[in-house]
Amino acid sequence: MIFLNGKYLSKDDAKISVMDRGFLFGDGVYEVIPVYQKKIFSLEEHLQRLHANLQELDITNPYDNSEWENIFTEIIKHSSFEQEAIYLQVTRGVMNTRTHYQENLYPTVFVESNKISNRDNNEIYAGYSAITEKDERWSKCHIKSISLLANVLSIKNAKKNNVEEVIFIRDGVITEGASSNVFIVKNNQVFTHPKNNLILPGITREISIRILQDLNIEVFENSFTEEEMMSADEIWITSSTREILPITSVNSKKIQSGKAGPLWEKVYLSYQSIKNG
Repeated sequence: MIFLNGKYLSKDDAKISVMDRGFLFGDGVYEVIPVYQKKIFSLEEHLQRLHANLQELDITNPYDNSEWENIFTEIIKHSSFEQEAIYLQVTRGVMNTRTHYQENLYPTVFVESNKISNRDNNEIYAGYSAITEKDERWSKCHIKSISLLANVLSIKNAKKNNVEEVIFIRDGVITEGASSNVFIVKNNQVFTHPKNNLILPGITREISIRILQDLNIEVFENSFTEEEMMSADEIWITSSTREILPITSVNSKKIQSGKAGPLWEKVYLSYQSIKNG
C-alpha cells in the first residue's frame, strides 16, 4: 500500500499526471526515514529537514508533523517488514502547460515503505570498499532534491566497480558520498565535512556526532583533503538506511590494516543501542 495525494492505494492503482513538475523538472524534495520494529526512528529531525527544504524551494508543506506521522503509521501498519524505510516525495504539483515555473500549484505527495535488508555482522566488521570521483554536482547539495542524476551515475559506477560507495572530491576536498556522509579518524580525533551548501547534512551524520560527543571523543566539522583521507586511521560512511559502515579500502588501497577501527565500533554499537532502545 502507498499514499498518494490523500488516498491509500495499491501501487498498481496509483497514477501521477505526466504534467507533474517532479516528472518534468525534478522539482521537488524527498526524505528517507528508517523504521525499526514498527517504530519510526528520528522522525522529528527528518520532518524538520523536510520542512526546511520545502521552504527553500518555496513549496508549501502540505501537512503538519502529526498529519505526516499519521500517514507513516498507516503505511507501516500494512507492511510486513521488521526493518523498513519510509520514502516520501513532495513535488511542486501539476501544471496545465509545461513552463519553467508556475505558482499556486498544490503539491503532489507520495509515500511508500521499502524493506531494509539486514547486513551480516561479519560482513560489516570486515569493512567495505569505495572509489573516488570528482564532485560535479550543483552547488546546492544541502537540498534533498529529487534531481539525482549525478548521484545516480556515480552509484552506477560504484556497482560497475563492485564497491559500496563513491566518495566525491571537489577542489581537492572530500565532500561526501554519492548517498552518504563521510567521516575520517586521525590520532583518535574524528573529522567530517562542515554543514554548508556542498553536502547534504544527513540525520545519521548528526546522530553520529552526538554519539561521539557523549563518548568524549573529539569530533570536528572540518574539511579534509583526499590525501588526508587516504592516510586516515579509519573511514566511515553514514546514511539512514546504511547506518554507520566502515570503509576499509579506497581505490583498491587498504586503509591502515584494512579492518574496521575501534572508534567506528564504539559509535556503531552506540547507534545500535539507540535504535533498539
